[in-house]
Amino acid sequence: FLFFCVAMGCVPSKHAALQSTGLDGLGLFLTTKEGVVPAAQVFANKEAVMLYFSAHWCPNCREFTRVLVGMYEHHRMENIAIVFISSDRTDHAFLETYEEMPWTALPFEDRARKEALATEYGVAGIPTLLVLDGSGKLITREGRAEVLQSGSLQASLESWQDP
Repeated sequence: FLFFCVAMGCVPSKHAALQSTGLDGLGLFLTTKEGVVPAAQVFANKEAVMLYFSAHWCPNCREFTRVLVGMYEHHRMENIAIVFISSDRTDHAFLETYEEMPWTALPFEDRARKEALATEYGVAGIPTLLVLDGSGKLITREGRAEVLQSGSLQASLESWQDP
């Protein structure tokens, strides 16, 4: 997998310029259960994209992951995408965490992009669920609290769409 990912260009070199802002900041490729896919394919026709910063070593993250997976599987909303952005320390821990998730992930090897996204959006702790609209504009940094409060991804999405 790592060789394929490097060969396909989804891991930037130390000197590669990171794209900034919005969905472009996630790079060209994302990891799925089926392999690496173009990010544009994942984000096509989405009303919201959720960036989920989490890690296996974090008990609050594991708890929220179970809740988020349950909501996601219950609703199976085609108009949202969730991207796991790992704060794990090893590829093994990343894989253990990602195994529980039915959505895409930023390739673990892409630590520079993970750091750039965390800096861009002011992510200071985990778990954090950022919500962007389909064009990549930030809707809320408080996605986790809002999803937990509403108890539903559908209800949260509706509230984010109402100005």
